[in-house]
Amino acid sequence: MSASRARRASRPETGRQALPGAARRALRRVPVPRLMRVRGRSMEPTLRDGDAVLALTGIPVRPGGVAVVRLPPDRAGAVRPLAVKRVTGRDPDDPARWWIDSDDPAHGLTSFDVGGLPEQAMRAVVVARLPRRRRRSPAAVRDGG
Repeated sequence: MSASRARRASRPETGRQALPGAARRALRRVPVPRLMRVRGRSMEPTLRDGDAVLALTGIPVRPGGVAVVRLPPDRAGAVRPLAVKRVTGRDPDDPARWWIDSDDPAHGLTSFDVGGLPEQAMRAVVVARLPRRRRRSPAAVRDGG
């Protein structure tokens, strides 16, 4: 055995490789916070266009909750952006899939349009809407003169 190979073999393992399998799996499930901006009107009145939300990846979705989801490609095969949707429950035809809906029935796609979504399409759970900044009205701004 060469000297460099012997030195490498004698070093303790570092990083994720040093962790036992159960610990590595637990690390994958640690919730990761994400700040996201809502675009569109499908979740009104709960969430409005421009609202900032805090979403956590790595936690399970629950019926009645709001989630960030990856919708399937459209009919032309184009990838759709991530969407914020209400999780209404398990798909009645396939309990391994989730049924999603919009809070505003006049806007957005639902499971009636795209079908039930697989577990891996559920990207994050929305846990909070961040407060909007209040803008001063022009009358309230002094003109410094």
